[in-house]
Amino acid sequence: MGMEFVRKPAKSTRKSLVQGVGINDADYVTTYKVEGKEVVCPFYRKWRNMLKRCYSRTYLDKRPTYEGCRVCSDWLRFSNFRKWMIAQDWQGKDLDKDLLIKGNKIYSPSRCVFINSSTNKAIAESRSSKNDSSLLAGVRLDKNNGKYSSRVRKGIPSKNHYLGTYSTENEAHNIWRLEKAKHFRNLANSETDIIVITILHELADNLEELL
Repeated sequence: MGMEFVRKPAKSTRKSLVQGVGINDADYVTTYKVEGKEVVCPFYRKWRNMLKRCYSRTYLDKRPTYEGCRVCSDWLRFSNFRKWMIAQDWQGKDLDKDLLIKGNKIYSPSRCVFINSSTNKAIAESRSSKNDSSLLAGVRLDKNNGKYSSRVRKGIPSKNHYLGTYSTENEAHNIWRLEKAKHFRNLANSETDIIVITILHELADNLEELL
């Protein structure tokens, strides 16, 4: 934490529910301003953003993929989420809900993990990497010459890397698979959670064994 987050008065009045569901039961001030700038407790920020992704109608209208997501009852109380987060390797990382369980819609201690932003983006891009509904992942068709090019997103910040032009769609896709697998293994080297590392290697294995 930091010394800047001062304790609340013993008889402080509880504020309204966060996003209509969350209880901020912190015994210190989680948000305040210094010279007009908002200072937010990092634990509270993660908790608040998690609730926003699940329960803010404005957010859901912009990001419909989060429709149907919810937070487990235990984490609706800030102190419980904070206790869990303190025990994780969380600094500079994203709270992920669907790496451990693909398609998971519930934020809970057994279903969530902190991962690097680069890992989070790579997995998301891998699951939505079709450039055209009729083409395999990572492949683009050059309508001028009828050939297929291959690209993979990687690096920090994430950028498209050209992998060459090929005569067939499968050739271009297979090159994408190899590079994506290599990227996942490199990302695994930057993670600290053994479960995350294992999953990244499994993703790489799956890409390679289908060649």
